[in-house]
Amino acid sequence: MTQILNGKIEQQKKLFSLKQSIHKLKDMHDITPGLAIILVGDSEPSRIYVKNKQRIAAEIGIHTELYRLPDDTKESEVIDLIEKLKSNVEEVRARGGLMYVFADASANFSSDDTMKVINVPHCDDIIAPIVYTLPLQLLSYYVAIIKGTDVDQPRNLAKSVTVE
Repeated sequence: MTQILNGKIEQQKKLFSLKQSIHKLKDMHDITPGLAIILVGDSEPSRIYVKNKQRIAAEIGIHTELYRLPDDTKESEVIDLIEKLKSNVEEVRARGGLMYVFADASANFSSDDTMKVINVPHCDDIIAPIVYTLPLQLLSYYVAIIKGTDVDQPRNLAKSVTVE
């Protein structure tokens, strides 16, 4: 039997679960998750994608930092910025945290004990938001499963949507 899923409801379930986890992290450990975004160039689809991710991140309690670089930015300059951002993550490492980096396969990053690099295939800018979102959604799904969160039955979803 085929089941049709409502994408908006599924998205709300995932966001509700993430929001709960983030609030627990803040309450129990005084940690606010952060997301650094590097936007190279001025591609309209990429700008829209980034704007939507920033909005959703703010809704669930994640701090975002956007780094805009011109279209003619050299790969070495992007790598320098990433290295600078990595140095800012020393606090995460000091607390025993593990950083996951989703990177274009051509960026040639490698994993180590404190950072797991997940290579994403290089693709055209017009479909990049779709291609790069899939691994993030899978990561969220598996983290929820590992934590024991029932991804299909979030509690108080209606309250979350109507009260806020």
